[in-house]
Amino acid sequence: MSPLEIRLILDTLLPFAVALAAIGTGGKIITTWLRNRGGRAGNEEALRDISRQLQQLQESVDTMAVEVERIEEAQRFNARLLAEGRGPQRPPTP
Repeated sequence: MSPLEIRLILDTLLPFAVALAAIGTGGKIITTWLRNRGGRAGNEEALRDISRQLQQLQESVDTMAVEVERIEEAQRFNARLLAEGRGPQRPPTP
């Protein structure tokens, strides 16, 4: 495999890993909510916990959006280089 192919594979796996983490966080939020939906005092604590977890999920989604945009820009740059006929360059050998 060429370094370009490896990079493209990694660029594809990174968003998948971030999405998996976001799904895991969402599952944790739901699990906590189901576990703590008892009495009134428990509800207030559960709401604070869910609010904190939703904030963490929002931050994760924002981070994922930034990373996806970065990956898209890298892929556009690589595609432009390949279209211009300038593939990966090797360093000069002594």
